[in-house]
Amino acid sequence: MTRTVVTSIGAVVFVGLVGAVSADDSKIPDLKDPKVISAGRNVYLKKHCSHCHGANGDGGVNLTKRDLTDPSYVFQAIADGRERSSIRMPAARDMLSDEEIWQTTAYACPLV
Repeated sequence: MTRTVVTSIGAVVFVGLVGAVSADDSKIPDLKDPKVISAGRNVYLKKHCSHCHGANGDGGVNLTKRDLTDPSYVFQAIADGRERSSIRMPAARDMLSDEEIWQTTAYACPLV
């Protein structure tokens, strides 16, 4: 249910947020494109993100408490990692290209 609510909010907020993304705007793919989302799912599974965040990216370690409607936040969280208390998500910037991080962002952000 949380994913459905976030999807609705994300669709409304998406247009304004993409302009605010800190990465090079010319390299941001269409985050609503099913091919980009599918590629993101493949990266998500290949890099074992589901171990902490659930099989479909809809739960797990603190994921449901994050603002997944903000693509720039999700991109930065994946690229730079996050740490809270004793739980640490490693940075993916050295393992993934920006394109792969955006693909994973498209999968994690329910914008469609």
